[in-house]
Amino acid sequence: MSFVLPDWVSDLRPLADFAHTLTNFARDPSGFVISIIEEYLVSGILAGWRWFLANVVTAVFEAIELGLVDGIAIPLRDGFTMAGGSLYDALVQLRLWAESGLVEFGVAAPFALAVSWLFLAVIVAGITQLLWGFIETYLPVSSVTGAVDAIRTALAGDES
Repeated sequence: MSFVLPDWVSDLRPLADFAHTLTNFARDPSGFVISIIEEYLVSGILAGWRWFLANVVTAVFEAIELGLVDGIAIPLRDGFTMAGGSLYDALVQLRLWAESGLVEFGVAAPFALAVSWLFLAVIVAGITQLLWGFIETYLPVSSVTGAVDAIRTALAGDES
């Protein structure tokens, strides 16, 4: 003997979730409503925060990056590259001029060449000292030199 359920019983199956929801509401109506509000409130706050991070904070950081890189770093690099290249070319031309003029000294040419190289070294040292003084005045290089001293001490041992 088999027992067959009527067809209308299987039609009630979609109502099972609704009955479960009604049961939860009947057990704790205020908790049921608060859980729904909390779910939408938290998801709304998280969605707003996600939008803020994706749009506002990203745009601010992109503007800062654009300003720092394109507005400061690249022009500084280009300026120092041009100045350094011009200075190097000037020193090369001075060396070539000195060497070509010193050939006429005959036997004394090596001594005159050494003096001209010493003169060039003094010029380079003076320019380097001028640039280092400028950098030391306007940039915090004590942290760099302190780090270099710490590395030197670590590699060479105590200097006392």
